[in-house]
Amino acid sequence: MGMKKIILIVDDEPANIEIMVEALKKDGYELLVAANGREALELAGRRLKPDLILLDVMMPGMDGFEVCRRLKEDPTVQDIPVIFVTALTDAAREARGLKLGAVDYICKPCSLEIMAARVRTQLELREHQTDLERLVAERTAELKDLNKRLMAEVEARKLAEMGLAEGEQRLREVLDNLPGVGVYRMDEHGSVLWMNQELIRMLGYESKAMEEFEPGLLELPPDFGLDLADTVGLSPRGGDEQAQDVRIRCGDGCYRVFACTNVSRRVGIPGWINWGVAVDVTGLKEVEEELRKAHGLLEQRVAERTRELSQTNEMLQREVGERRKVERALQREKEFIDSVLATSHDGIAVVTPSGETPFVSPGMERLFGYTASELNGLDSWIKLLTPEGASSHEVKKMVFDALNVSGPMERTFRFRHGSGEMRYCSLHVSRMQNGHLVVNGHDVTEIRAAQERIRYMALHDPLTGLPNRQLFADRIEHAFRLAKRNNSMLGLLYVDLDRFKAMNDTHGHAFGDAVLCEAGRLLSANSRESDTVARIGGDEFVLLLQDLESSDQALLVAKRVVEGLNQPGGAGSVYLLGASVGVAIHPRDGESPQTLLQAADRAMYQAKGMGGNCYWPLS
Repeated sequence: MGMKKIILIVDDEPANIEIMVEALKKDGYELLVAANGREALELAGRRLKPDLILLDVMMPGMDGFEVCRRLKEDPTVQDIPVIFVTALTDAAREARGLKLGAVDYICKPCSLEIMAARVRTQLELREHQTDLERLVAERTAELKDLNKRLMAEVEARKLAEMGLAEGEQRLREVLDNLPGVGVYRMDEHGSVLWMNQELIRMLGYESKAMEEFEPGLLELPPDFGLDLADTVGLSPRGGDEQAQDVRIRCGDGCYRVFACTNVSRRVGIPGWINWGVAVDVTGLKEVEEELRKAHGLLEQRVAERTRELSQTNEMLQREVGERRKVERALQREKEFIDSVLATSHDGIAVVTPSGETPFVSPGMERLFGYTASELNGLDSWIKLLTPEGASSHEVKKMVFDALNVSGPMERTFRFRHGSGEMRYCSLHVSRMQNGHLVVNGHDVTEIRAAQERIRYMALHDPLTGLPNRQLFADRIEHAFRLAKRNNSMLGLLYVDLDRFKAMNDTHGHAFGDAVLCEAGRLLSANSRESDTVARIGGDEFVLLLQDLESSDQALLVAKRVVEGLNQPGGAGSVYLLGASVGVAIHPRDGESPQTLLQAADRAMYQAKGMGGNCYWPLS
């Protein structure tokens, strides 16, 4: 069983830490927790380092970006994958995190299952990458050693070829005058017919005797030819080769030993000619005794060397076995990666600098709803990712930027799926060492839809669907900036439903909710498209009126609101309600959103003090 994976969680909010711990502990990880950047750096630098770091961005003192930068500058921890988990959703911060070396960027709130799945994916990728890097390093070393041996063999072969060429030229000279090799010719009776100059020299005669050599005139050692004939055993057997050591007395009276080799050739009827080669081996014979003495020691050394070679052979056999295991492991790893690519929800593709797509994974085909052949070539990608009526500049710029920079790039695109449905995808583009681009695609349609729903719920009243206090605050701030820039007038109506609490207590909350929805509908119907209607409390509403030409316009809207709640079929006539409306005008009643809202609130209470079901001021 393998060691537990260690995950370091860095967040200054205990609630966030508790949520992430709860989501990850079921996978059996060993979880470390740091409340700030300094603690995170200390835990990451310990001897047993974490396998992955979940890092918040907004932290007091040292933020997550600075922690990531320091981690990536430290050679001892720079390979630990970092995933940012943050509520900051803008693309600039996400791009900054990825540029610093993070492998992923998760925006909160997010699905805990998705976060756990991304953590598992990154841990598996890191484990596979580590194994592959180790196997590649071993294979690279083997290939370098093999290349070195091949280069040495090639060099030796070149030298041999050069020597052969030179030898062909020298052979012609050697045939005329072979140094150290005597050549002779005899008849079948042992009479010497011819010998070369070197043999005459070896026998102890002057070199010019060769030039004057005639059979019978040159005084050879007594019975030279007969000694050869008797010792070698010449016989008329055409083509037979006979070799023997012959002891001959030379011209200086000393005996020397020659190694003679004869070949018989028939030269007609009745005789045979014997060609022979003689080499002075006297010196060799003198060392034979030394060789015999060394033979025993050599045999001992050969035995030792044989044992060493046997051990080396066993080691090589084991190494070959291990190498085969590695090759099988590599094959299994390839099959595993192929299986992962085939079943992965995400898509992967490779794009060459010339715009070709030599590889498109099945996940990429499912992502876009097109086959690999339909996704072939950069032009088809640009056409696919460019919405109708839009420019392809952004898609082209992303591709060419990725070709010219070393770091990864990521963009989200809206595209038309092969089924005709409009969807969103996130493309992560990084550059390989060979200049090709790796494109990783992920379908973010559901994520974007969930984000939009969350954003809408955060800014709207769940009962009436109107903007809530937070969205109203943003709208009034924006309206004030426009009014000051355009020197225009704003109107604010503060609406409070009369006798709502008594009605709600009498008829129940469901009845009260229906009244609030009807009141919200009426207020929206009496406002312009550019105005904002918001519910900011239980039975309190506000209307923000922009670009007023006079304060009378705001009073007319207030009058319509009061009358609308009492008209036949309206909320007031059905539910016996009225409304107290306070009116405030910028810049007359307030120079800021807060003071204007306070003025409208005071006016509303003034209307309620007059018995309700009216607005204030009246003019």
